Amino acid sequence: MPSETIDSFCRRCNGVVSAQVRATASGEPTEDLFERLDPGEDGLRRAQYKLAFCPRCEAVFLYRSCKTEPSEFPLEEVLLSARIRAPGD
Repeated sequence: MPSETIDSFCRRCNGVVSAQVRATASGEPTEDLFERLDPGEDGLRRAQYKLAFCPRCEAVFLYRSCKTEPSEFPLEEVLLSARIRAPGD
């Protein structure tokens, strides 16, 4: 089974990459997500978080998504895109 990927812009590679998801978690939606609800939407489902890595340079991406209720419109965003430096870099 192929591993999950998220297409995202990698600043270090200066291009769109298919970042490889290596960890997932879920939690209650945070207040900033509720501020983005459209009129007519009552709330949000659980937020899903994914930690993904650039296959070229190992840059880290933190991705968050959830759906509105009752319409199930997706809210998706990359919260973090950063290069973690290894000793000697």
